[in-house]
Amino acid sequence: MNKNNFNIIRKEIINHMEEIFVKKVKKYMKDTWGEDVKCPICGSMHMNVSYNIFELNEFRNNDIATINPNFNKKLVIPVTCGNCGNVLMIDPVATGLLKYY
Repeated sequence: MNKNNFNIIRKEIINHMEEIFVKKVKKYMKDTWGEDVKCPICGSMHMNVSYNIFELNEFRNNDIATINPNFNKKLVIPVTCGNCGNVLMIDPVATGLLKYY
């Protein structure tokens, strides 16, 4: 297998894994928040789950967690309202959506 074919297959596998993860998040939202997940600001049901997990770093006393290892970091999955842009954040570790060791 040449490098180009490997990269194509790798990209397809990553895309498939992202789709599975987003379906898992949507199922969690439906099971936890109910059948009709609505934006708490505008009431729209057009909520978009991010394919990415982000890290929020604590900021305290003009210092940030990336510099100070004693500060907290939080993983989040953004869920954005397609109407007003409000962003909800789901903690993937606390919800069991992601195992973090």
